[in-house]
Amino acid sequence: MDQLAEAPRAGKEMATAALWKLAYDCNANKERIAEEGGCETLLELHGSGIIALKSKARGVLHHLAVHAPSRRTLAGQMGMSALSSTADVHRH
Repeated sequence: MDQLAEAPRAGKEMATAALWKLAYDCNANKERIAEEGGCETLLELHGSGIIALKSKARGVLHHLAVHAPSRRTLAGQMGMSALSSTADVHRH
């Protein structure tokens, strides 16, 4: 995740798209992304203001939010309760 944060814009877009695909329908990948600090990095990318990057980061964050263990990590990074629902995380 450190390399993603330091990558040039094109690299960030490609890596975030790859994470989106990895997080789709694979709980082990969702957990790994969350455990490796992906939530914080993805939240930063989502707030970057670059539309393409924001969209891809939002896709990964959505997949993390629907998986309970990853959602707890994501909610904590967002300053929310670990017991937050998927809808709560999406609204925040």
